[in-house]
Amino acid sequence: MRRGQYGEWNFRIRAVVTPSLITAEITPRGCGHHSVIRDSTVDRGTTSFGQALRQMRTAQGLSLRALAARAAYSPGWLSRVENELVEPTEELARACDEALRADGRLYQLAFRAQEEEPREWAPRPAQLPPGAGPGFVGRSRELMQLDWHLDRAERAGTVMITVIDGPPGAGKTTLAVRWAHQVHQRFPDGVLFTDLRGFSPAEQQTAPQEFLENFLVALGVPARSIPPSVEQRSTLLRSLVHGRRILIVADNAADNSQVRPLLLGAPGCAVVITSRRRLTELAVHDSAARVALGPMPSEESAALLSAAIGPRADDEPDAVRQLAQQCAHLPLALRIAAERLAAHPQMRVPDLVAELAGDAHRLDALATDQITVRTAISWSYRQLAYEDPETARLFRLLSLLPDRITIEAVVAAVRRPRPEIQQRLERLEAMHLIERHTCEDWVMHELLQSYARNKTVEEDPPQDRAAVVRRLVEWYVCTADSAHNALAPYWHRPPLAGTKQPPSLNMEFDNSEQAASWFDAQAENLVPVTRLAAEHRLSGAWELPLRLCAWEMRRRPWNICKAAYEEGLRAVREFGERVAEAWLIGHLACVHSRLGDDARAQELCEYGKALHKEVGDTRGLAWSVTGLGVVAAQRGEVESARALFCEAMDIFSNIRDDMGAAVARAYLGDSMARLGYYSEAVDQLAKALNDFEEMGERYGQAMVLTQWAHVAHLQGDLIRSKYLLAKSLHLCRDAGDIWGEAEVLSKQGHLSLLHGERQETRATWRRALDKYEELDDPRARVMRKKLQALSSIEIIDSRFHAS
Repeated sequence: MRRGQYGEWNFRIRAVVTPSLITAEITPRGCGHHSVIRDSTVDRGTTSFGQALRQMRTAQGLSLRALAARAAYSPGWLSRVENELVEPTEELARACDEALRADGRLYQLAFRAQEEEPREWAPRPAQLPPGAGPGFVGRSRELMQLDWHLDRAERAGTVMITVIDGPPGAGKTTLAVRWAHQVHQRFPDGVLFTDLRGFSPAEQQTAPQEFLENFLVALGVPARSIPPSVEQRSTLLRSLVHGRRILIVADNAADNSQVRPLLLGAPGCAVVITSRRRLTELAVHDSAARVALGPMPSEESAALLSAAIGPRADDEPDAVRQLAQQCAHLPLALRIAAERLAAHPQMRVPDLVAELAGDAHRLDALATDQITVRTAISWSYRQLAYEDPETARLFRLLSLLPDRITIEAVVAAVRRPRPEIQQRLERLEAMHLIERHTCEDWVMHELLQSYARNKTVEEDPPQDRAAVVRRLVEWYVCTADSAHNALAPYWHRPPLAGTKQPPSLNMEFDNSEQAASWFDAQAENLVPVTRLAAEHRLSGAWELPLRLCAWEMRRRPWNICKAAYEEGLRAVREFGERVAEAWLIGHLACVHSRLGDDARAQELCEYGKALHKEVGDTRGLAWSVTGLGVVAAQRGEVESARALFCEAMDIFSNIRDDMGAAVARAYLGDSMARLGYYSEAVDQLAKALNDFEEMGERYGQAMVLTQWAHVAHLQGDLIRSKYLLAKSLHLCRDAGDIWGEAEVLSKQGHLSLLHGERQETRATWRRALDKYEELDDPRARVMRKKLQALSSIEIIDSRFHAS
């Protein structure tokens, strides 16, 4: 351990000069008495201790590091002594004298007589770098937060301490400097600024000794009078600002310990710190407030681009929005993109959008001669890799996962204990390398994901990356299979092809609500995981989409399911999986049918039927025939639909598929009703309802009751129709069938209209509209038109009665 680097004594030297003698009076810190040491006579030349030390060291051919090793002082501190930035202590003078064999000459020279220097005059410090100027856009919410924290501190008579934290490139420095410029007049005694360089290599970081010395000098303290230790300098700074109004902006802090020495206690002062880390200890121990800075809102990021590139943005607004998205709405990336456009007037915004479209080169494209997004991110990653290599590895591997990161998926993918994964995810969150999306999942924005993906290719073996992807896909497939079984235990799904994972990772669902909620939470990940499985030639590319149908029928997420089925089809056609292709064709046909594209739905059903025949899949054949019947019914070809449903029902019965037979029978009953055979229709529907009840299949029961209510309506029995719809609505809610609930509400509103109950109709249709909008279903547009028409009728009626 280096002794006396900061000294245990605070020397106050008062010299009495005679022609041949130096008398040095030394006062130990904290003591009230003096001790006088009279040394031998030395030459009263003009050479200072620092100059003599350097001369003797170089004469003996020693470097600062070599002298430091002999004297047991740091090279940096000896450099300060040589440059006369600090006074030598008695202990240091003696150690250097002995190390250089100076025979007491250095020791005597250390205490040459000097007059105590008066405090230097210093101007009011105004150290802020230039602000963002007129190009600053947005962040009004965060600026208001900072104003609020300052006002609150002034009202309370305390110091304001606030930390602005956020991911690399979020504009933390710009925000802090902008706000400081706006409020600098509220700090008449000065504004201090320091770049702590907290995420630079350790040797380049600004040490507390350094920034405290700079602050003290700026406040008028002579360099020779600045005490050596951090604690002493921090205490002196707090003493100097007492009774003043000073603002300190400390940019880019590494951690809590780096900034704690500059925290002030004087009322009326303020300290604003920026960091890529969440400095929790400052909040807990020092009551620091927090302003979290993330990517900009989409409107603000588009406005930033527009302000920077001028009229071109007005001509190409869609491309500007796409460019903002590709920059992950991060101000640094946005400004680099804008700078590239400004530097190349001939470049159109869509040209840059196309250049950034490829993930592999996006970070390279977001660069100027001075700075790159890659460099900004690398500072955080380098610090993490140095402090915690395992968490850095997790950061890299997370780039292989879908955008929304759940702890269960991460545990399954990397096969580490849940508490360990939880801790590492929270550390990544604290460093803003991932962000909390909900209480149960995290997200990694696109630019960080691109950086992490490049890093995992550079640093992680291919077999490790492949294993992570395989385990992730297996977890999704097994969990989706379990959830599908909880939603519809009697619905057929092709068996899994060798998917394996430890039983401890399997998720079980106690009821259909839990299962549907899992699908809801994972909705954004289903297509990316399917695509990931296809890229790695895994069977999950079709096994996962084939487990969405029960959720699809309850939530009608048409776009998600359509994309998943299409991804799966591309995979099975490449791998030659004909059975899976036939089933996926049927599911895709159902989506097109529900979206009103009957021609495409029929084409797909015919193709699926042929495929099922080719591979000898009788159950699949029956479902293809059922699909053709649904398309025929929607086209108004009711007689053809009836025949197809009869054919399907016979096939299902022959293979003893009770679920399929009940579905075909329900559709058959509906067709019979449309043909006017009400008695036969009721018989078929009653049998289908009984079959569904025996299976405990609530979705099927609700479907049949809705169809039966339609038959009762055609028969003119509106009261029975209303009763059946009420039962159906209850079952839909019990089964978590949001789409079915919307359909029943729509029909209930129609019945209320027939009874002249317009207020009830409006209320019911509005509830139906809410459900359709929740599902982003195209029927929402139809429901809005119905409500508008209802309002128009009421307006006409009111005018008629008024006249």
